[in-house]
Amino acid sequence: MINYQVGQDNELNPMREMGEKDILTKSQLEAFMAGVPGTSEENDLLDVNDYAALKALYTSTSGENWKNNFGWDFSSDTPPPASVVSNWHGVTVEDGRVTKIELNRNNLNGMLPSELGDLSNLQKLRLQSNSISGSIPEELGSLGNLQDLGLYNNSLSGTLPSWIVSISDLQFLGLSKNDFHGTVPSEYSELGNLRQLGLAQNSLSGTLPSEYGELGNLQHLYLHENSLGGTLPSEYGEFSNLRNLWLHGNSLSGTLPESIKDLSANKRLENHPIVETPILDYEMVPGESLSFNVSDHFSDINDNIASYSAEGLPEGLTIDSSSGAIGGIPTTEGSFLVTVTASDDAGNVVSDEFNIDVRSTPDEVASDEVLNANDYAALKALYHSMNGENWQTLWDISSETPPKASVVSDWHGVTVEEGRVTKIELIENSLSGTLPSELGNLSNLQVLNLNDNLDIYGTIPSELGSLGNLHALELSGYTNENSHRNFEDEKHLSGTIPSELGSLSNLQVLNLEHNLDMSGTIPSELGSLSNLQVLDLEWNDLSGTIPSELGSLGNLQVLDLELNWRMSGTIPSELGSLGNLQVLDLQGNDLSGTLPSELGELGNLQNLDLEDNSLSGTLPSELGSLGNLQDLDLEWNDLSGTIPSELGSLGNLQVLELRYNSLSGTLPSELGSLGNLQDLELQYNSLSGTLPSELGSLGNLQDLELQDNSLSGTLPSELGSLSNLQDLYLYDNSLSGTLPSELGSLSNLQDLYLYDNSLSGTIPSELGSLGNLQELYLEDNSLSGTIPSELVSLGNLQVLELHDNSLSGTVPSELVELGSLQVIGLDRALSSTISFDDLNIEDKEYASGFPVFGDGDYLFMGDSSNDHFWGRDGNDTLIGGYGDDRLIGRDGDDRLYGGSGDDSLYGDSGDDILYGGPGDDYIGAGAGNDKLYGNEGADTFGVRGRHTIYDFEDGIDKIYLDFYYVDGFDSLEIVKTGSSTSIKAEGLGGMYVDLTLPGVEPGSISESDFVNRF
Repeated sequence: MINYQVGQDNELNPMREMGEKDILTKSQLEAFMAGVPGTSEENDLLDVNDYAALKALYTSTSGENWKNNFGWDFSSDTPPPASVVSNWHGVTVEDGRVTKIELNRNNLNGMLPSELGDLSNLQKLRLQSNSISGSIPEELGSLGNLQDLGLYNNSLSGTLPSWIVSISDLQFLGLSKNDFHGTVPSEYSELGNLRQLGLAQNSLSGTLPSEYGELGNLQHLYLHENSLGGTLPSEYGEFSNLRNLWLHGNSLSGTLPESIKDLSANKRLENHPIVETPILDYEMVPGESLSFNVSDHFSDINDNIASYSAEGLPEGLTIDSSSGAIGGIPTTEGSFLVTVTASDDAGNVVSDEFNIDVRSTPDEVASDEVLNANDYAALKALYHSMNGENWQTLWDISSETPPKASVVSDWHGVTVEEGRVTKIELIENSLSGTLPSELGNLSNLQVLNLNDNLDIYGTIPSELGSLGNLHALELSGYTNENSHRNFEDEKHLSGTIPSELGSLSNLQVLNLEHNLDMSGTIPSELGSLSNLQVLDLEWNDLSGTIPSELGSLGNLQVLDLELNWRMSGTIPSELGSLGNLQVLDLQGNDLSGTLPSELGELGNLQNLDLEDNSLSGTLPSELGSLGNLQDLDLEWNDLSGTIPSELGSLGNLQVLELRYNSLSGTLPSELGSLGNLQDLELQYNSLSGTLPSELGSLGNLQDLELQDNSLSGTLPSELGSLSNLQDLYLYDNSLSGTLPSELGSLSNLQDLYLYDNSLSGTIPSELGSLGNLQELYLEDNSLSGTIPSELVSLGNLQVLELHDNSLSGTVPSELVELGSLQVIGLDRALSSTISFDDLNIEDKEYASGFPVFGDGDYLFMGDSSNDHFWGRDGNDTLIGGYGDDRLIGRDGDDRLYGGSGDDSLYGDSGDDILYGGPGDDYIGAGAGNDKLYGNEGADTFGVRGRHTIYDFEDGIDKIYLDFYYVDGFDSLEIVKTGSSTSIKAEGLGGMYVDLTLPGVEPGSISESDFVNRF
């Protein structure tokens, strides 16, 4: 699954096996972790229509001026991965589709684009409290999945659209506080799922639609502050679930229908009974004046009222005792139950009650409530312990008391619902510090995502196990490959995985990847997480065995335990019970034993990656039952036996990698049935027999690597049908016969490696048609005839290796003048004698030279140019000369002399001697016991293994430990051995350094002598 290179690949470590293709980077496969439920397949891109709709919204509402446009990047013409868009501010993505857009109070300015109607999976669109103008696009009527449409507090105009009734699933419709005019559409009564309807504070006229009494699910109806007239329909008495009916600020007349008083089930948000008298409730904003008269509501007593009185009025309001008028400006927020008493001159006394709500105009749900105190304390603790003042996007926690929930909902990465924090998503926000235990008090929390921050360290609080509503816990270490931070600078979570996490019964995603200091075993209690869909513990320091209890996770889709070097034991057969599993990635561990045949029962599996373990035994034929499998990677193990023919049944397979094992037998012809296969890598095994002609049927194949086996026979001409092939590696076999001219049809071919076989005949002129070819290796065969002049058409050719053949004739002059050509190998290729002077080549890399030490040993001598020499299999001598040279020894015990200039020397295999010479050189030791001499200048010695540096100058020269990873300078073993200093260290995967520095005192070695930042 998540396949990426552990070693570095930069100027400090340029050596890779010749012919080895690049390993996919982690960023190319990040789509597995798109967030809360709905892990998408590998590199799934966002739906193209959704991408266009988001782009249109950004453009039409001045996205560059938004208050928060974090992540919104449209530099690419093609959609990015869905996992990337899921991190954009205000956007939720599930299964590659946009499901929610929440950009309230974000300074959107402009008109809504019609492209929003293409978001066919959209469930929630909240754009309230912005500066959006114009009308609502009719295209939104096609959003069949929309449940929540909040556009209140904008500048929208026109009449209220009747087409909204086509959004049959709509539950929330908020259009208050805009500039709509016209009547209230009676058609909205067809929205049977509607729970809240807000049309207040517009310029609506006409009467109240009696049809709204049919809205049986309606809980909140806001029509206040319009110009509505008429009476209150008696049908409104049918609102069995109504909690809020706000009608003040209109011109309604008449009395309250008796049916309204029977709504005994109705409650206000504050749990006060809805009014049960003919007096309507009143709602208002602090600081605004209020004036109304209650005299009309006391018709049961004599008109000659002596006086009115009221109890419970908000501060700032008074009642006129003679007229019954209540007025004033309230100064205190709250909900007030007011009792009005009227008495007449006959001594009759009547009392009635009603509510006055004094609060800031609510966000439709009449809720500008204060954030829960425990939640606020937890947010403050997180901010303080995570160095909040240095975050990329800050919070305001200056208040000692909890702020309004609506205020906190605008904080970056925080979602608040009904006064409780439900999500904290602070991805890549420069958090640094430890996780506070107070997070365990966020009892409504559903998502905690702190992925990809620089320095979150310490242990995971066991208190997180009390978050019973948690759906996603994502605490991955920093994985941004574009960062220039040194690996050793990072801090990670440490300690063990708390067993208490096994109590998170609603958890769907648990992502703790890339925390290299997290140790201990995987708690068996995680097997109790029955709702878990994603378990990602890759690249930690976990040990022990894989708990068999994980086989109980019936909903699990992704199980990623890769790169835990100390995890051992066998693969539990119980994993075969994970019927929903799509990704099983156990690469880079120390697992042993055989492959359980039960893995063949994973019918939904798409990726099976078990590379780089110590697995043995044969390949189970049951793997051929995995009909959905796309990637099968078992390389770098000790598997034996034959390749099961049943693998030919894997019709969806795209990648089959079995290299570096001990497989034997012949290649099954059934592999030719894998019509979707793109990558077939079986190199470095003991396969024999011939190449099946059926491989020519693999029309999607891009990479065919079968080198270093014992294959024999001829090259099938059918290989010329592989129109998408880019890499063909068949070297180090026993292939014979001629080169098929059909290979000239491989128009996409970039690398053709056929060296070290027994091929004969001539080089087909058709190879000159390979316009994309970059590297052509035909050396160490028995080819004859002349070098085809057609090869001069290979305008992209960089490497041409023809040495050790029986070619005749001359080298086409146009060939050596190809501007792209960098390496030419012709020694012992032609029957006639040829020297480099005859070739008149400048600025080329001489991959072969004059044989002066006997067969296989070469002397390469440079001049004042910047030379690039590669050695061969013998004991070579490479001399750079005066330029900034690059010398690579390769096999054999080589001698490399940089000369003057800033040179780069690499020993590769063999016991080499490397002389940097004058200049600031990089001297990279290889796999043997090398001797390194820096000479003059500030040199850097790249070392891995056992080597000797003879003239190390502390304070001037540097040492680069070329492996992952060294746990601090203090972990180095630096001791005096005779007159020398010995430096020893160990890294991951068994890599080590054992370095000797003659004439250097241990006390003179300090951290500043190393390139590594510990």
